[in-house]
Amino acid sequence: MIDTLHKKQDATKLIIICLIIWGLIFSLSYMFPLTTDNFLFSRDMHPSYAEFMSGSPIQSLEPMTFASAWRQSVLMYHTWCGRFLGNYLVYTSFMLPPIVRAGLSALAFLFLCLLIHINIFGIKWKKTLQAQSILLIAAFLWTAIPSFGSAFFWVSVGGLPALIAQMLFLMPYRFALDSTDHIKKYSLFSCFLFFLFGIATTNLDYATSA
Repeated sequence: MIDTLHKKQDATKLIIICLIIWGLIFSLSYMFPLTTDNFLFSRDMHPSYAEFMSGSPIQSLEPMTFASAWRQSVLMYHTWCGRFLGNYLVYTSFMLPPIVRAGLSALAFLFLCLLIHINIFGIKWKKTLQAQSILLIAAFLWTAIPSFGSAFFWVSVGGLPALIAQMLFLMPYRFALDSTDHIKKYSLFSCFLFFLFGIATTNLDYATSA
């Protein structure tokens, strides 16, 4: 009876903390004005962003479409930063109403906190899931990555999907470490594959993190 009561209290605390974190990120995402990058990324601009940053004057700013988002992502990949997925998601996210985009950004932040917790504790993640752990992860995430302290990530969702993809990629390897016979499962070939897939995953948005 007491254990059941404690579990309910812990679950309630976890829900409250998650709602507070979600509400904070949502509020900042919704209230913050667009930065210059955000504004330009929300429009189909000519010339390209790289050309604009090199000094070319803007000739036109049209509403963003899926086709123009794809075209600009390809241009950004080849001429500016070597990133694709994050940029494409930024462009398309600006096609959503601001309140929806802010909600998705906050939800993605919370999901990333959960994935980090899972990668830390492995197969014991459910037993160790508490309000304190999510709160600490959110706080460390906020301070450890400078970009999370900027409106770019909050407003545009930015590189959050790429970070989520990296955490999802690591999960099966983290669970394998908790297996008693994990040494037998790992070979030089599987480690090499892990290395290659790790590079591919990080290059979804963060080419430098590979």
